[in-house]
Amino acid sequence: MSVNRFKKVHATSFRARYKFELLKDEFIDENILKNYLEKIEHVTSVRINKKALSVVFTFNEDVCEQIEER
Repeated sequence: MSVNRFKKVHATSFRARYKFELLKDEFIDENILKNYLEKIEHVTSVRINKKALSVVFTFNEDVCEQIEER
């Protein structure tokens, strides 16, 4: 059974918040993850909250599909 570990929980025109279960892993470096996700075209900022297991994206064009593919 595959579990979706990356799930959109809220979105507006220029912002989206995802739950990311892998943030529970103590070996995940949020700075490396943040730098990787900020390279997605049209993403203007990424904020990671490891305690809440969430990743918030701000973008200037809807890129949710590209985010979810990554």
